[in-house]
Amino acid sequence: MSGTKTTHPEKLVQGPARLVVLLGPQAGLRCELARRSTLGRAIGSALGLEDSGVSRKHAEIRCTDAGWEIEDLNSRNGTRVNGVQIQSSSKLLVGDKIQLGPNVLLLFTDRGAVEGALIERQKFELLGRVAAGIAHDFNNVLSVLGASASYLRSNKPAVGADPEEMSCLDDMESAVANGARLAHRLLGFARGSRHGRSVVDASAICLEIGQMCRRAFDASIRLELDVNRGLRVLADEGELEQVLMNLCVNARDAMPLGGTLTLRACERMPSTSAAQRLAFSGPHVVLSVEDTGSGIDPSHLPRIFEPFFSTKESGAGFGVGLATVKELVTLHGGIVEAESEPGRGTVFRVYLPTTQGFSPLRTATITPDAQTRRGMGGGRRVLLVDDDELVRRSTGRLLSRAGFQVDEVSNGREALTRYAGGPRPALVLLDLDMPGLDGLETLGELQKIDAKVRVLVVSGHRQPTKEQAVRAAGAGFLGKPFDPAALTDAVRTAMLDDSLWNDDEPTTQS
Repeated sequence: MSGTKTTHPEKLVQGPARLVVLLGPQAGLRCELARRSTLGRAIGSALGLEDSGVSRKHAEIRCTDAGWEIEDLNSRNGTRVNGVQIQSSSKLLVGDKIQLGPNVLLLFTDRGAVEGALIERQKFELLGRVAAGIAHDFNNVLSVLGASASYLRSNKPAVGADPEEMSCLDDMESAVANGARLAHRLLGFARGSRHGRSVVDASAICLEIGQMCRRAFDASIRLELDVNRGLRVLADEGELEQVLMNLCVNARDAMPLGGTLTLRACERMPSTSAAQRLAFSGPHVVLSVEDTGSGIDPSHLPRIFEPFFSTKESGAGFGVGLATVKELVTLHGGIVEAESEPGRGTVFRVYLPTTQGFSPLRTATITPDAQTRRGMGGGRRVLLVDDDELVRRSTGRLLSRAGFQVDEVSNGREALTRYAGGPRPALVLLDLDMPGLDGLETLGELQKIDAKVRVLVVSGHRQPTKEQAVRAAGAGFLGKPFDPAALTDAVRTAMLDDSLWNDDEPTTQS
């Protein structure tokens, strides 16, 4: 090996490396290096250098146990590292300059910590946008299911209803409520915001997840629970459930032929390595999910929490489960760590700070007066604008049952035509996310037609900036999915004029 000493402190690149073209036809081009990368003019080279002074296969850069090195491939014009021509191979350090022929100069560098963190943040932002889109579509589906179940329930007689049918409706409405909480968590994750935190019983959550896994997982998976009682943490209950369920599903997938899944929960001092990464000192609640599966290759272990990184076969996983776990745990002031041995299994440990002295949050109650005023549509006209036919149909049923006259249109342009042509509705129920003219744009055009138009905007995609813009424009806002009571209350509130609800006879608006 020949070369020259560099003037900068020696820094070996152990992880990802790259080249930056400093001089040459493609100056400014950056290239991420594989473990073996060929440089030259040939098709398939890491850098397709368009310079006649560069050979088709000029040099090779490779990663070895000792770090990165470069070798000249008998090029006609030679390869130089920091101005010194190499005869065979030369070690590469951060900041080394590589010259190929007379005209091309490259910089060898690594991906800095700040840049690496930025890339990871961008991955999470992409994941957040995907989650927000999924939540929006999911909320539309839940709106249809919830509205249809409520309509069917309202058709059942108060006495003599079939118990099994009523039980099915109970299950449907419970599933809709659970799905709405899941969509709410997806949107919270997408925005990086936290809400709904309270003191929760982590022990009870672990036991509940354990029982759920017993019912859902194959009988070849043996589940063991070792959960201390009375463990309390300040958390979003749904997000903590999501963390544990993701880890349990991951453990199940690691044991396709069966094995033992152990879920543990205790309070203890963190290990030395964990304590260095935790924001709080003292005892922590430690939740562990352990499997006896295939284990994780040591080369993959540092990357398992990266978004979109997966060791599963193509199509078997998207690489978001463990990334979500890490993000949620971090936002709760904790950490998650993993230990694994190929052939013997993996254990994930979640550290969360203990909390004492907090009281659970209280939820608001609905007054009897508000209850009695629900469903009093009084024959008033509502223009329902939504591009989803199922949402229009199910929401229209609820409004009709509540006593409203409902006109349905599928887009903003049609809504403007219908509103301008009359008769004027008492309220426009307007979807925010529509192709073409969206809810905000339609709202603005409606206000040009009638400055006093009453509008209630609904959306399954809770975007704070758009929601604020809707409210700033004087319209109401209602998130999907909604139950019949929430819908009728919101419609009544958006109509603004309480005198409309005190008439002895329904009035017809024109």
